[in-house]
Amino acid sequence: MAHALRGLWLVVTAAALLGAKPSGAVASTVVLVPAGPDDTFELRGVELRGAAAIDVTVTYDAAVLARPSAAVGPLLAGAMSAVNVDAPGVIRIVAVRTTPVRGTGVLATIAFARKRSGDGVRSVRARLADLDGKPLEVRAGVRRAEPRGP
Repeated sequence: MAHALRGLWLVVTAAALLGAKPSGAVASTVVLVPAGPDDTFELRGVELRGAAAIDVTVTYDAAVLARPSAAVGPLLAGAMSAVNVDAPGVIRIVAVRTTPVRGTGVLATIAFARKRSGDGVRSVRARLADLDGKPLEVRAGVRRAEPRGP
């Protein structure tokens, strides 16, 4: 699994390593949002424009959350993808498509078992590239759950 992930990562970042500049005028957004009352989240792509390669890293507090599972969502249907949840505190999702992703939807679903109370998800980083390997502008983040009343 780690070997396949490294191979996909090379495809995704080849242009970036050669100094290519972002080609998108308007940034796409990748955001992790709560998807229910438990510790389930959706990783959503918002207004993706021509993303042929996607690399997302989610970091979490392993003292708060455990046993992550992740599955690629409908927006990445047909993509060659790899998901790695083996390193505590880190989830890595990469995907490459011959037809670029356009639009808004679920990139992946992520679930955890909660060990104790606290804010478990720390950050989301994302990199996107077009069919030519040129990086696309992207914003990434975590949308926190709305506080519940007493």
